Amino acid sequence: MCITHPPFGISNYHTYRLEWELDGFQTDLKEARENLEGMIADSDLLSVTTSYGKRIPKKCRLSPDGWFQVRIIFVSHNLYDQSFLSHSNPVP
Repeated sequence: MCITHPPFGISNYHTYRLEWELDGFQTDLKEARENLEGMIADSDLLSVTTSYGKRIPKKCRLSPDGWFQVRIIFVSHNLYDQSFLSHSNPVP
């Protein structure tokens, strides 16, 4: 949308260019980029595909978050022969 006239009720309408002080901005930007690259290098991403796709979670009427929580409980039970809470419960 391009405004070619002043808004209603404003007769003293002037535009001006904003002046930005960017001293040290390039240094801060470089530092932020290095920090981000370090965090990305430290993180692991695992993508899992299944043969059943989204059929079973939809059939069970589970949200993606709920299905993920069920999977965490299932895997922890199979790996450690005990179940762990995978989601925080509300405090009474």
